[in-house]
Amino acid sequence: MLWARRVANAIIQSGVLTSAPLLAAATAALLVFSYPSFNQGYLAWLAFFPFGLLALESRSWKKSILAGYLAWLLLGLGVFYWIYPVCRAGGLSPAMSVAAWVALSALMALEGALLGGIFFFLSRAGKWFPLAAACGVVTVDWLKAELLPANFISFPWLLLGYTQWHYPLTIQMASVTGAVGLSFFISYPALSLAFVTHDKWRNWKLPLAWPILSTLLLLGFGAKELLEASKPQQGPTMRISVLQPNIDQYRKWNSDYLQWIERRLNQQLPQAAIKNPQLVVWPEAAVPDWLDASYSSWIGARASGMKAYQLVGALMQDDGRSYVRAVLFNTDGNPSGFYTKQQLVPFGEYVPVRGLLERHIKILGKMGEFSPGPDNQTPLSIDGTPVGPLICYESIFPAIARKAAGNGAAVLVNLTNDGWYLDTAAPYQHFAANILRAVENRKPLVRAANTGISGWIDKWGRVREASELNTDCVMTFDIPLDRPEKTLYTSRGDLLAEMCLVILLPFLLVGLIM
Repeated sequence: MLWARRVANAIIQSGVLTSAPLLAAATAALLVFSYPSFNQGYLAWLAFFPFGLLALESRSWKKSILAGYLAWLLLGLGVFYWIYPVCRAGGLSPAMSVAAWVALSALMALEGALLGGIFFFLSRAGKWFPLAAACGVVTVDWLKAELLPANFISFPWLLLGYTQWHYPLTIQMASVTGAVGLSFFISYPALSLAFVTHDKWRNWKLPLAWPILSTLLLLGFGAKELLEASKPQQGPTMRISVLQPNIDQYRKWNSDYLQWIERRLNQQLPQAAIKNPQLVVWPEAAVPDWLDASYSSWIGARASGMKAYQLVGALMQDDGRSYVRAVLFNTDGNPSGFYTKQQLVPFGEYVPVRGLLERHIKILGKMGEFSPGPDNQTPLSIDGTPVGPLICYESIFPAIARKAAGNGAAVLVNLTNDGWYLDTAAPYQHFAANILRAVENRKPLVRAANTGISGWIDKWGRVREASELNTDCVMTFDIPLDRPEKTLYTSRGDLLAEMCLVILLPFLLVGLIM
């Protein structure tokens, strides 16, 4: 490996490793291009090389934290660019739209600052740095996905595992570790390479052997699972139709378009009826008003006429409170159950710390407020088959899908309205998270989206059918219903993340003391 030592020495002598802003920008760029819609997921395997070097070469914890913050700030600005056009379409001024974009990116950048600080103190762990740092990556992903309170601070839109959404081979391990655990396998090799580069490749064999073995384990497990997936699948199926009406988000609540929206839905329902589905899934908030007796009667008539269950996204008022729900109408045309959205969208469906913010941002006082549903709701039953709804961005929270699967759901159903995001990368980023929910729980996932992407994903995370964005269509699928089973992730949760925390804490403590 003489050549590697020469390259390492040349890099070190060039001064690149001491340029924290350059290394931060390199990390951000690699991650930005890993996520949808660039979809160069292989770059995520390199992203922690410059970030690891940054921490190892840093002489100050403050410098490492600031560089980490800069890296994740640039990442946020690159991935969340869609905030600007969304705000502009919603009527905000250019200045306010930029402020919202920067504010979200700045808040998410706290993750990078935390990682920068953790990595700096772990740099004192010597040859154990790559292992401990990879455990740090998992722990921070776990923190934002599972451990933070269910409020606006918790926004796990950018789990590292989502970069692999279109690589079936690398995501199968999520059935054991969850999407959070994939962060270990992705970051460990690059961090090991950063360590041996920092060490001028003096002792490179063992530090590189372990990440190679972890990668072989990941790929070997994926190959085994996909071999099982290639076998003919036999058993019962459920025929499900989904409606994608493609209603402009900013016409959706305009009373002038009420009849037009109803006509669009009335045109799509007969297209679904021809396929004789057992269940028809409407998108989130498909009904263009509150679900009252009149709309319930209208939907019920279609359900009884088609002899098919209807799962309808709707807004409801009950006991003086407002809720976002998925309401199930049976084949007799009667409501037979509902699921209430648990994870509400901040500044869309509720205002965090409203009392404090209203003093400074007067427009917030005009925004409505929805109430969240309980956190352990039972699946809805379609002719005895349990179905677990996920409304809108609930699909980015692993625990919600895991609870549904743990409670017996045979199929996960995501009802969403991604019309807010217009023609940006956001719908693709949102869709990617659904793939990991299917793999984690080994459950097929059906998706009905107002403007797309609708379709279905099998339990191995393969996209079997998907609609085009911003088109109207009706899709029908025969979804396999396997024997009830729970993956290790469904039954045990984030076991690998817990193990990583146990490994991380002693090294972090020693680093803080030294």
